[in-house]
This record gives sequence, C-alpha cells and structure tokens, in this order.
Amino acid sequence: AGEASYRAYPEARRLPVDRQIPTRLRSFYVLSRERRSAREYLGRTVAREDFDALLYTACGVTGVVSRAGCELKLRAYPSSGALYAVEIYPLVFRVEGLEPAVYHYRAVENVLEVVRSGIDPANIVSSMLPVERRMVAGVAAIICLAGLFPRHERKYGEGGYRMLVAEAGHISQNLILAATALGLSARPFG
Repeated sequence: AGEASYRAYPEARRLPVDRQIPTRLRSFYVLSRERRSAREYLGRTVAREDFDALLYTACGVTGVVSRAGCELKLRAYPSSGALYAVEIYPLVFRVEGLEPAVYHYRAVENVLEVVRSGIDPANIVSSMLPVERRMVAGVAAIICLAGLFPRHERKYGEGGYRMLVAEAGHISQNLILAATALGLSARPFG
C-alpha cells in the first residue's frame, strides 16, 4: 500500500511543477492546506449564522441566466445540464435556533423546509455503521445528499448516474471547504 501502489512511469520524461502560488490564488491555497477530515466531534452547538453561511456558500444560488424564455438559477457547484439532481437534507442535532429535525435545503429560495421535526439524534447515531457511531455522536449536523436519478436519466439515460455522483462530490467538497473556512470540523461519510 502507500506510495508504492500509485501508478508511475519510470521511463517517462519528468517536468517539475512550479510551487509558486499567484496572489489571486493564495486564499484558496491556504484553505486547501487547512482542510483535514475531522474524526473527533465534541458535541458543541454551531451558531445559526455559521450554519446558514455554510449552506448558502456551498450550495446556494450564485446567479441567474435566461434560457429559452426561462430563468435558470445557477448554484455554487456544477451540475450536468443544470438539472441539480442532488437534493440537500441537513439533519440538525445542535444548531443554535433550530430544533433537532430533518430539513430540506431549497436553494432556489434559500430556505430550509422542515421535513421531519422532533428527531432523536441518538436514534440516528445508532443507525450508523458501528465504527462511525462514536464519531457521529458529537456532530452538530449531518448534511445528507440524495440523488434523484430520474431527473438525470430523462436527459442522459443510464449515464446520468455518473454525472449525479460527480455532482454529489462537488457539493461535498464545497461543504467541506466552506466548513474549513468557518473554522468548523467536517468530513465526508459514505
């Protein structure tokens, strides 16, 4: 395992990659170096303003374009055909000003819809894989990404699955980088 398992081309000519970072890229460079997958969550409450900023920055609408007489609201992540087939469901355990509940983030209106109120975080934690339970028990929220396969498949057929998985990856990375910028701990779970 380790580096020995990575593909290499010993006979290939090698060209060094410059490590100089242009000023315009410096803040992203620093952020990407600070990002680490956290494994310890301490049961702290997240400020509502940080939670809202996380969702809006990572997943919210960033612009509008007109196409075929319709307004298309673009988001902070790429989506094949602008279909936005991944839905975002925050499971809130400890966020200031929000009750423990399952929410749906409706990006086009920048609102949280209460899908199921009065959830018991302990029940959700107990449904996790045994190796994850201790870690997940201390989180303030879990952001679940749910793919709507028919939304992609009606345009791309079975190949829509690959695009949907890529979209979920884009959202996940945005969430992790936004959390890092906010000083919050985050990591993806499978």
